[in-house]
Amino acid sequence: MKEITFREKERARWAETFPDAGIARFPDVGHFVADEAGEELIREMESIE
Repeated sequence: MKEITFREKERARWAETFPDAGIARFPDVGHFVADEAGEELIREMESIE
């Protein structure tokens, strides 16, 4: 992900803080995921049980 707040170091911290949460990665996206990868984001959200 291009967004600085969600690089590997920060992702690892969030994963440690919320160990049961799923993680969706959007490597070619910046801060505005819904604008830059809307359809992919919707698919990820629809897959949450």
